[in-house]
Amino acid sequence: MKRALAIARHLIRLAFFSVCLGAALVSLAFAGAHDELIDESLFARPLDSAIVTDRDGAPLRHHLPDGIDRQWISLDAVGPDVVEAFLACEDARFYDHGAFDVAATLRAVAVDVVPGGRVSGASTITQQVVKLVYGRPHGLLEKPLEIARAIELERRFTKDEILEQYLNRVPMGNGIVGVERASWAYFGRPPRELSLAEAAILAGIPQAPSITEPRRHLARALRRRDYVLDRLETLAWEDADRIARARSELIAIVETPPRPYRAPRFVDRALVARRREARSSRELTTSLSLSLTNEADAIVEAGVRSLAHRGASNGAAIVIANRTGEILGYVGAALDDGEGGAIDLLASPRQPGSTLKPFAYALFFESGGTPATPVDDLRRPMTGRRGSLYVGSDFDGAERGPVSARHALANSL
Repeated sequence: MKRALAIARHLIRLAFFSVCLGAALVSLAFAGAHDELIDESLFARPLDSAIVTDRDGAPLRHHLPDGIDRQWISLDAVGPDVVEAFLACEDARFYDHGAFDVAATLRAVAVDVVPGGRVSGASTITQQVVKLVYGRPHGLLEKPLEIARAIELERRFTKDEILEQYLNRVPMGNGIVGVERASWAYFGRPPRELSLAEAAILAGIPQAPSITEPRRHLARALRRRDYVLDRLETLAWEDADRIARARSELIAIVETPPRPYRAPRFVDRALVARRREARSSRELTTSLSLSLTNEADAIVEAGVRSLAHRGASNGAAIVIANRTGEILGYVGAALDDGEGGAIDLLASPRQPGSTLKPFAYALFFESGGTPATPVDDLRRPMTGRRGSLYVGSDFDGAERGPVSARHALANSL
């Protein structure tokens, strides 16, 4: 009974691969005429993770767009050892076949149809890029669509461009995506500077990232490294002496540095600006002075606590350089456990009139005005230094025309 079930299972797998092969041949005939198969905007370079720092380089946050730790790298900066290791492990004939590797599929069928044989995959790197961008197919009917998209992708992109997409989108464990960030996270160096053994470790991760990433599963990562080295030797891409040295190399994995989380409300606003400007730099240096912010935070907190008996429940402060307009200090809420402590009070709409009145009227009196001088209570559009338009108005939105300065002051006009 078990043998019959095993044979049936392998016959089903044979049928599956046969259908996929047939779908690939059919797709070859029409994929080039269907531009809607590929949305090129999905293959655009995503926003890199970045270290946000203050003006002096003090780290404020390690920002992960969409929760993904990644850094894009061009193919020519990856280094030949890493490229060879990935190709040997994932798709050795990548530059020789099209989007769909017929020979690999037939080989997979031959292996899979034998009961007890090792299951063999046949997805090309191009197909894997499609899966990484569009998600893995669900069910038999979606496999032809994946193949058609792969064919269309090879029509629009060069092999090098597809390989660059793959190396920057492949999962590398611990929430890391792509070889550049993985190289820094695990070895503390860019991919071009890795040894052959380290390159083989990276190439071995994507098949099972959660159990082969080297920080927590070094023994498994080393077994995968040996498999990748075996492939390089079998393909005669590296000489035996270099392979032997790579096998005996001691691997040192760097520790995970603590991730800072400082000036959170200010950083949130800086990151909104970064996304709006589509910046992809790996370090975002801000105008903030962390030391000045900490000092302002302590002063505002002490002030709020000293006025608690009079109803003060929280406070906020911003320090701006008059000459440049740069934000130097930012206290969004002095008391996290106080009223409004979970929000950015500086970004909340407030009525600042009473705060500004003494200064505005002092300047008015210094320029020759008196309490009886008539002034116009009218909306007056003004253009700021950077060209933004502001229209001042009374709190109730009304316009009262000529009134005395005394009346305007008393009624907060």
